[in-house]
Amino acid sequence: MKILKFLFISIIALFLVAFLYLINSSFVVQKIFDYISKEVPLKYTSLKGTLYSGISIKDLNYENNLVIKDFYIKPELLSLLVQEIYIKELKIDGITLDNKLFETTQNQEEKTTFDLPFKLIIKKLEASIYNYSYEDYKIEELFLKSKNITSDLNSYLSGDFEISAKSNIANLTAFINLNKNNYTLKSNIEFIKEFLDKNIIENLTTNNFNLEANGNLEKINFQINSEKLTLKANKPIDLKNINTTGTYDFSTFNLDITNLNAILNYDFINSNIEATLSIKNNDINSLVFNSNLNTLIKKDILKNLQKDLLIKSQISGNLKEIKFTNNFEANSLKINDENIKIDSLNLEGNSKFNNDNIDIFADLNLKSNILRQKSKIELKLNSSKIEDFLIKAKTVISEISYQNIKPNSIGNVNINTTYKKNSLDINLESKLADLSISSKNLKKYLFDLNIKKINPNDFYKLDEKIKISNLKGKISAEYEDDLNLKGNLVLNNSFDINTNLFKNKEQIKGKVSSKSFETDFSIKDEKTTIKAQIKELKDFEKELNTILEMPKLDLKGLVDIKAQIDNSEISFELDSSKISFEKEAIQKIDIKGTFKDNFISFNTLNFYISKIYDINFEKNFSLKNQAILNIESLSGNFDFDNILISTSKENEDFNIKIDTKDLAISYDNYGKGSLSSNLLVQINPLNKVLITGEVRANKLYINYETPSVSISKDKDIIIVYKNKNKKEKDTFFEDIALQLSIFADNLTYKVKNIDLKASSILFLKKDFYQDLKIFGSLQDTSGTFTELGKSYTIKDSNIYFRGLEPIDPLLDIHATYSVNDIDISIIISGSLNEPRINLTSTPVMSQKDILSYLIFGTTFSSNAQTNTQSKQSQASLFLLNELSKDYAKELGIDMLYFQYDPTTQYIETYVGKNISQRSKIVLKNKSTGGELILMRELTKLWNIELGFEEDTQSLDLIYRKRY
Repeated sequence: MKILKFLFISIIALFLVAFLYLINSSFVVQKIFDYISKEVPLKYTSLKGTLYSGISIKDLNYENNLVIKDFYIKPELLSLLVQEIYIKELKIDGITLDNKLFETTQNQEEKTTFDLPFKLIIKKLEASIYNYSYEDYKIEELFLKSKNITSDLNSYLSGDFEISAKSNIANLTAFINLNKNNYTLKSNIEFIKEFLDKNIIENLTTNNFNLEANGNLEKINFQINSEKLTLKANKPIDLKNINTTGTYDFSTFNLDITNLNAILNYDFINSNIEATLSIKNNDINSLVFNSNLNTLIKKDILKNLQKDLLIKSQISGNLKEIKFTNNFEANSLKINDENIKIDSLNLEGNSKFNNDNIDIFADLNLKSNILRQKSKIELKLNSSKIEDFLIKAKTVISEISYQNIKPNSIGNVNINTTYKKNSLDINLESKLADLSISSKNLKKYLFDLNIKKINPNDFYKLDEKIKISNLKGKISAEYEDDLNLKGNLVLNNSFDINTNLFKNKEQIKGKVSSKSFETDFSIKDEKTTIKAQIKELKDFEKELNTILEMPKLDLKGLVDIKAQIDNSEISFELDSSKISFEKEAIQKIDIKGTFKDNFISFNTLNFYISKIYDINFEKNFSLKNQAILNIESLSGNFDFDNILISTSKENEDFNIKIDTKDLAISYDNYGKGSLSSNLLVQINPLNKVLITGEVRANKLYINYETPSVSISKDKDIIIVYKNKNKKEKDTFFEDIALQLSIFADNLTYKVKNIDLKASSILFLKKDFYQDLKIFGSLQDTSGTFTELGKSYTIKDSNIYFRGLEPIDPLLDIHATYSVNDIDISIIISGSLNEPRINLTSTPVMSQKDILSYLIFGTTFSSNAQTNTQSKQSQASLFLLNELSKDYAKELGIDMLYFQYDPTTQYIETYVGKNISQRSKIVLKNKSTGGELILMRELTKLWNIELGFEEDTQSLDLIYRKRY
C-alpha cells in the first residue's frame, strides 16, 4: 500500500515537474510554434517567452495577408481544465491587413462551421492597425482597447471596448459596452472636408456628429445630433441643431425615424424642419415620410414688405405620391405709396410617380385688396426623356382694383399657358386686349397684341394737359435671331401712329410715322441715328391737339431734324426753309449743334427775318462764334452781329441779357430808326418777369398817323371792357415789373399835317401788381402843326412825366399862329387831365376875338365883314361842330356844340351829359351868362326843355326837323 501511495505521489510530482517545465520552457513554446508554422503558413522573425510569463512574437506574417509587428499573449493554462480559455493580456500592435485575407476568411467560414466547448475570457486587450486601404478609403491608424471580454465562442460576446480611428473619411472615437446580446454605444464622428468635397458636395463643412445607440441583436435605438452643417456658397447655407431619433429592427429590417429636427438658415431665410420617416424590410420602395416646415423670410429681402413673411408647409407621401401644402401668412406690400394687402396665398397639390413618369398637379390661390388669382398648374415629365416634359397652366385674375383703376374697367383676365417639347403657347384674353405668344421650336416666336379699346384715364391719372380717352391698335412681332415688329395705334379715334421695328445682332432700325410726321432711327455700335421730318407743322399741331391740351400756335412749315447719339454725346441738325405764324415768318432756318455733359454747343444758328409784326428787319441772323449753353445753369452767349444775347441762372432766377448796337428796324406806317439797348430780363420760379436796363433810339423817325380823333375808331388801339363780376388774369399787371430807361435823340415825328422834332429821356417803373409809372420828359419839341388850313408853329415845348397814377404829365406847350397881320401865341400848361390854355395876341385882343381868329380866321362882328366872309365863318363853325362830336367822347361828355349868336357876336357853347336813355342835362354858356337846361325827349321829333337862369325859368316845347 505504501508502494502504491509512493508511486501515485511520484507520478503526481513527475506531472507537476513536467507541467512546470512545459509552462516555463521557451523550448516547448518554440517547438509548438514550429509545428503550427508547418501546418499553417505562419512566419515570424523571433519568438520569446513561455506559457507562464507570456509569449512575444515579432513580425508575425500570415501569407502576407496579415502582418503583426508585435504580438504578445499571456494565457492561463489551468483554466483549460474547466473548459475556459483565459487570457490575462493580449496585445496586437502594428497590424497590417490585405483585402485577400477577408476573401480567404469568408470562404473558410462558409466551409467550416463547428461549435467549441470552451468559454473565452480576455482580461485585457490592446490592438492597433496602421495604413489600411480599401479602394479609395484609407485607415491611417486604429486603436482598440478592451477589458473583461467574455464569450462562449458561439452565441454571445460581452465586454467594454474603446475605439479611436483616423481615416480619410472621418476621425472616430467610440465607447461600446456589450452585455451578451445587449449593448450601448457612444461615439463622436468628425468628417474629413476633403472627403466631403470629393464624394458628397463641395464646400461642405460640418461640426462633429454624436451617435448614441442601445439595443440587442433584434433591435437598436439610436440618436444622431450635430450642432452645425454648412454649405459655403455666395451666401452660406447653414443646417443647425440637427437631431435625429429612430429605431432599427434587425428581425424585420424596419427603419423608423421618429423625429428629425433641424434649423435651416440661408441669407434672409430661416426654416424649422420637423420630419418623420419609415422604411420597411430594407425596401426603399416602402419609404413613407411626413415633414412640417415653418419658414420665415425676413422683410429685408423685399423692403416693401410690412413684416417678415411666414410660410407654413407640409410635405408628406411616399415614392409613388407626394402631397404638399404651403400657406403664406397674411401680409402687406407697399409699392409707390400704395398699400397692397395679401389676405391669403396658398399653393397645394400632389406629385405622382409611376416608374419614369412624374405628374404634378397644383392649385395656386391668391386673395388681396387689388386682385384675386386662381391658377391650376399641371406638369408631366418622364425622367428618361426629361426634355419631353409638359406644362399646362390656367389662370384667372379677377376683381382688379389698383390705384386709379376704376372697378370693373378690366374685368376678368384669363391666361392659358401650354408648353410641350419645345412648343410654347401663351394666350391672354380680357375685354381690353388679347395677347398671344407662340413658338414651335423655342427659336422662333410670334407675338400678336390686339388692343380692343382702352381708356388710360381708367387706370392712371394723366396730366391735365393730356386728353387721351381712347386707345386701340394692333401690334405683331416675329423673333428668330432677328426681331421684326409692326404696330398701329389709334389715339382718340383720329391720331394714327404706325411703327416698324427691326433688330438683329448688329443694329436696330425703326420707323414711326403719322399723317404729319415721319421718324427713322437706327442703333448700331452704341450709336443712335435719328432722322425726322414734320411734313406740315399745322397738321402736326392738329394731330397733337387731339391728344394734348396746348395753346394754339398756328405754325406752318416743313421741318427736317437729324440727330446722332454716340455714347454721351448728341449731335443734331434742324433745317426749315420757312416757319410761319399767322402773317409772320422766319426763313432759312439752319441749326447745328451738339449736346454733351449738360452742355449744348451751337455751331450754326442761322435764320432770316424779312418782316415780323410789321417790323422790317430784312436781315440774316447768323452766329459769329460758337454758342455754348449749360442746361444745368442755363448760362450761354449768343452773338448775332449787332445782337448779343446772354443767359444765366442766379439762385432760382433765370436771366436773359440782351444787348443791341445800332440795330436798324422799320415799322410800316409807323416809322424807322436804329436801336442800341442793354436789357436784363429776370424770370423767377413763379414766372414773374422783371425787365431792367436802357434803350437808346437814334435817328428815330415816326410817321404814324392817328386815323381818327376817337380812339374807339383807331384800328391800332384795342379797348378791353372788363366785367367786374368776372375776374381774369391780367398778365401785365400781375407778372411784369419794369425798371427801364428810354433815351431818344433826333426824334422826328412827321405826318401830313405835323412835322415835329424832339428828344426824350423817360424812365418806366412798375412793380408786380402795380400800375405803370413814367418819369422823365419829352423835351425840346419844335416844328409845325396844320389843322383846317391853319399852320401852327411849335417851339421850346416840353412834356414832363412825374410818375403819377394814372399817368398825368405836366404840359409846357408853346405854339404861335399868324393871320391878317395878327400874331397869336398859345400856351398850354397844367396837366393832361386839367390843362390850362392861355391865349395872347399882337395887337392885343379879347379872348373871344382870339378864339374867333383861331377857329374861323375872323371875328363875328356885324359891321366889318362881307356876306362872303360870313358864309366862310358859318362853314368853319359847321366843321368845328363835326369835330366836336369825337372830342366830346374824349372828354367823357355826351354833347359838345357851338352856336354863333349874330346879335351879341358871341359863340355860345353847349355841354351836355345823359342822365338816362331819354334825358340829359345841358349847360349853356351865353354872352349874358350861364343857363342850366333839363332836356327830355318825348318822341324822335319833339323835345321838352326846362331852363334855369339866374333870375328866370323857362319851359320850351321844341320840334326838331330831320335832314
